[in-house]
Amino acid sequence: MNEMRPRLLSSDPYTMTKEWFVPSVDGKEFTIVTEQFADPLLAHNYELRKEADTHTRWGEGQLVASLPPTVWMDLWRKGIIQSETALKKWLNAAENVVFRRRFGRV
Repeated sequence: MNEMRPRLLSSDPYTMTKEWFVPSVDGKEFTIVTEQFADPLLAHNYELRKEADTHTRWGEGQLVASLPPTVWMDLWRKGIIQSETALKKWLNAAENVVFRRRFGRV
């Protein structure tokens, strides 16, 4: 009998992503799941937040966040990247602080 478990489709060492084929329990449907190892990027964001000057205000042209490509694509699919208001709301949410390069509201 064919075992219904995830199978690795691809692995990219440059983007640190893996794509998996995940069949449904009944085997009639499937999902392609992309996972990304983002620890180095998140650690870099953390170091930048620790060193950031908290007394200066945000200004034009400042880099606000660094997002892994998989997160960026998910936000694009949801229409968040295309809306400045939605993107600011997403960046200001407490659970997304790991992507921010400094503290304060955007």
